[in-house]
Amino acid sequence: MEFQQYEPVPGWKVEEQKDTAGKVKNVVWEATGEGILPGQFQRFTFVAKNPDKEQKIAWDAYQQYKDGEIVEWTGDEKAEKPHSLTTIAKGTSLTGEHGEVSSVEKNEGTSNMQVIAIVLSILAIVSSVSACVFVVRRKK
Repeated sequence: MEFQQYEPVPGWKVEEQKDTAGKVKNVVWEATGEGILPGQFQRFTFVAKNPDKEQKIAWDAYQQYKDGEIVEWTGDEKAEKPHSLTTIAKGTSLTGEHGEVSSVEKNEGTSNMQVIAIVLSILAIVSSVSACVFVVRRKK
C-alpha cells in the first residue's frame, strides 16, 4: 500500500513520516484544538495506491490523550483493542497512473435520448416552416 494524499481536517495538523526512500511510512494526525471529545468520533480520509495483489492490510492506531495516556489499537480481530483491517480485492481500476478518473460506466440510454432530441428538432423545424408558409400565403 502506497500513501498518496490526505484530506485536510479542520482542527488537525498532519505529519507524514517518510523512510529513507522517501515513501510515507506513518501518518500522524494531531489535534490543534480540543480534539475528539467524549462521545464523538473523527474520520481521517486519505488516498492510497492499492497493492497489485489481493490481501488484508492491518492499520495500527495509537490514540494519545491530553494527559499523556496512549491507547494502542494494534490487536488482532478478536482483541479488546483491535487494529482496523482493510480487505483489498481485485477489481476494475477507476484511476490511471496519474490519478485521472476514467469512466467505466456504459450509458446506453444516451443514444435513445439523442434520437428523440433529433426527431423533436426535425418536427419543430417542419412546424416552423409550415407556419411561415401558411402566414405568407394568407397575406397574399
